[in-house]
Amino acid sequence: MRRLAVLLALAALPAAAQETPDLREPFRAVLTQPGLGGLALQARVQVGDDVVDCDIRAVVDHPPQGVMELLGDVRGWCDTLLLHPNVKACVREPGGEVQRMRFHLGTKHFQPAALSRPQRYALRIERREEGFMALRLQPEETVQAGRADGAARIEVVAIEGGRTGVRLRYREPLGAGARLLAAAYFATFGRDKVGFSTAGVDAEGRPVLIGGLAGAIERNAVRHFLAVETHLAAKAADADMPLERRLAHWFALSERHARQLHELDWAEYLDIKLREFAQSAELQRQVEAGGGD
Repeated sequence: MRRLAVLLALAALPAAAQETPDLREPFRAVLTQPGLGGLALQARVQVGDDVVDCDIRAVVDHPPQGVMELLGDVRGWCDTLLLHPNVKACVREPGGEVQRMRFHLGTKHFQPAALSRPQRYALRIERREEGFMALRLQPEETVQAGRADGAARIEVVAIEGGRTGVRLRYREPLGAGARLLAAAYFATFGRDKVGFSTAGVDAEGRPVLIGGLAGAIERNAVRHFLAVETHLAAKAADADMPLERRLAHWFALSERHARQLHELDWAEYLDIKLREFAQSAELQRQVEAGGGD
């Protein structure tokens, strides 16, 4: 469940297309049909008794080179993931040929890294050429065990008009413990939370928004899509844009979807995130000095 929580948080990545029509094809529907929250973002989520299967596709209005630089480097992942209320810290760890990072997940309020849940992932670029990049993001514990479960496949594809498509696919086993934790969360704290897709209509004919695990995946897909957009927009406007302005940009975008995404008011979010970015920077210094977790 904790690996799943990380993957939920990663959900909004762009896909690139080469000249091959097949690479661009998955994004045609994203460009022509309404997506989650009216964004160029679609998610197919299937939740079974023992597995969750996700296929998330997005299109961003930025050239593929910048998207590849962002998603092909764990520094870019940390900069975007830290915008999420539940990501408390993110650091790069020594990894040789494979890039490695450590996320700290926790509540929406400020938490010292020592009181949050660390999750380690390995990021590997499997293929990169003109207009296309394929990545694999995998839990470190399965890498060490020589297993492939829990890995996410990410494709970045150049598409028409100087835009970029991003596709993220993963299949995550749900053990008994994960199902129990999910059931407890959605029966309490997550009881009134909804996603963006409709699950039918009520007795008065009004649309009913999807809830549960599928709704949570949709919410986090949108959060991270907006984080990627924020990072790319900031870089295009001002490579040295102050952190507070980036935080304000992401917060304003997320508040357009307040029914699903509102968690904190602006003053509290800003205070928490300034502290957590500083916390990440300190953890990074410790790692580079040979210490840290």
